[in-house]
Amino acid sequence: MSSGIILRPRQRVFVDRCLAALEQHGQTLAVAPTGMGKTICLSAVAGHHGGRALVLQHREELVRQNRDTYRAVNPGASTAV
Repeated sequence: MSSGIILRPRQRVFVDRCLAALEQHGQTLAVAPTGMGKTICLSAVAGHHGGRALVLQHREELVRQNRDTYRAVNPGASTAV
């Protein structure tokens, strides 16, 4: 990750496990509690190999939050809403 955002230790473990599952199975489902930093973790996983992610949300506010965080974690990456 080439941004100024540094993952907390538990986020690093979460991201590493997601990446390992993707490598082994080609897909993964990650579940985490409120306050874990799921948006940052998702952004780190999605940007790791320049991959794509589809995020479905029911609130415009959450869509904007995810887009802004993804751009902060992955500068120069394109996003679409």
